[in-house]
Amino acid sequence: MSGGALQRRELIVAGVQRLGAYHLLRVADGGPEPLAGQFAMLAAVEGWGGGQDERPLLSRALSIARRADGHSLFLLEDVGPGTARLCAMRPGKRVFSLGPLGKGFTAPAEGRRPILVGGGVGIAPLAILQDQLPGTATALLGFRGSAHAEQGSSTPTTTASTCRAGSANSDSSISDGFSV
Repeated sequence: MSGGALQRRELIVAGVQRLGAYHLLRVADGGPEPLAGQFAMLAAVEGWGGGQDERPLLSRALSIARRADGHSLFLLEDVGPGTARLCAMRPGKRVFSLGPLGKGFTAPAEGRRPILVGGGVGIAPLAILQDQLPGTATALLGFRGSAHAEQGSSTPTTTASTCRAGSANSDSSISDGFSV
C-alpha cells in the first residue's frame, strides 16, 4: 500500500458514506502525504469495464478532501459510469490510485486571514487546506440547489469556523442560504 507519488498503488476501501447527493469515499492510504489542493487518479480494480458488454472506465481525477488516521477521503458525486462505480464501492474492495498529483495550494502570507471559496465537489480540497492552515478560516460554499447545499455544507469535509452555503440562481444570486 505504499509507493511513490507517480506509482499506481492498490488501496483498500474502508468505507463509503452517503451524504445527500454526494458520497464520501474513505481508503486506507499509507502513501505520500498530500498537500492541500492535490488530487489522485482513482479507478476500481474490479468491474472497471472492458469486458464483453462493458466499456473501459478511465481513472477519475478526484481532489483529496482529507488525510487522517492513515486514510484518504474523497468527495464524489455520481455523474457518470466512472463515478457511479466508485460511489458503489464497499469496504474491502480495492481501488487503483495514482497520486498525489498537482502542485497544491500556496499558503497565505503570515497575518492574512484566508477565505475559502468552493462549490459542489469543489469543496473537497478546502477541507484539507483548512487542516493545514494555522488558525481558522471562513468558508463560502455554493451549490446548484438547496438539496446539495444541505448535505454539502455539513459533510465531514467542511469544518471551517464560519460556513455560508446556498444555491446559485440563474442570475448568480445566492438563495436558500444558511449558516452552519
